[in-house]
Amino acid sequence: MNDINQGFINHKHNGVYLKFPNGNAISTIWGRGSYSQNHDYTTGSVIKDFEMLIEEGSPTAEIMIDTDNAELRKKIFRKFGVSLDNGVIGWVSIEDWLWVLNRLEKNK
Repeated sequence: MNDINQGFINHKHNGVYLKFPNGNAISTIWGRGSYSQNHDYTTGSVIKDFEMLIEEGSPTAEIMIDTDNAELRKKIFRKFGVSLDNGVIGWVSIEDWLWVLNRLEKNK
């Protein structure tokens, strides 16, 4: 059973991609190897790890944004103190994720 207290919850996969009508998009992942609480998650068994990750959520996630709005991209990356060269932003809380979605949807 999924823990509804997690900000990001798996349903058979560990991510979601959202594209807004204005063309902006966000990829969000929280599985093993992502820049999230699950980065180093392992039980030592590939099968058990996969089974656990199907049901596990995470309080943080890794995001990658896609926008043609250079100022918006700078604003988002600056908020997290991440270089524009990095491409992804890690360990994003659900509150910060919603902040990013709001900016992407409004394109400002």
